[in-house]
Amino acid sequence: MDETHSVSLAKSLVPCLMMRGAQLAIVRKLESQHVIAIHTQLLGWVAKRLGAYESNKHQKKKEAAVLFFKALQPLLAPLESRDALAMYFSLRCVRDFC
Repeated sequence: MDETHSVSLAKSLVPCLMMRGAQLAIVRKLESQHVIAIHTQLLGWVAKRLGAYESNKHQKKKEAAVLFFKALQPLLAPLESRDALAMYFSLRCVRDFC
């Protein structure tokens, strides 16, 4: 299973979340609450998929769904360190759901 296309799509979406200026300084970025909402919704979606694949014993589809987390990583670029706590709680809820 190859996740390169998904990761490439995520990397191409990063400029929609933040705009860089001279010397890679962040000029504008989407508010953190919106980025956290995007991640929370995507984590909920992948958790439902993983739960369904686990209950139906679809190992290959489950492995493909786990690769979705690699696509989420580039979308974390506009978040600051203080937003990590909110993302941690979102991920913890997903973990408890599965």
